[in-house]
Amino acid sequence: VFQAMFASGMAEAESKRIRLRCDVGTPAEFGEFYGFLLPAIGRRRTLSESNVDSLLAFSDYFQVDALKDECEEVLMKLPASVQRLLQAHRYKLSAQYERCVQAVASEPYRDLAPLQEE
Repeated sequence: VFQAMFASGMAEAESKRIRLRCDVGTPAEFGEFYGFLLPAIGRRRTLSESNVDSLLAFSDYFQVDALKDECEEVLMKLPASVQRLLQAHRYKLSAQYERCVQAVASEPYRDLAPLQEE
């Protein structure tokens, strides 16, 4: 991913820096994401409920589909919610989206206000 950015005619190739949108995540979260990309130690790292949201955001931003797919697998094991539904829609996680739609639709008294805000 990064090699392609630096080797192309993109601005990153000129400046030797990668600029991130501030809504993607923090520098610490980027460090954790980068750790998953390292060939020697990346596979020893564990996706969990505590890091899946930030790893999903970075894997989507940098188009690291294998990690994004792993994030969806973790999310599929977590409780469905309106927030998870919106997240699945934003990041185009089709299986998670369908699961959350079913869960939200099956609870008629669930607070749907966040859906109106999107």
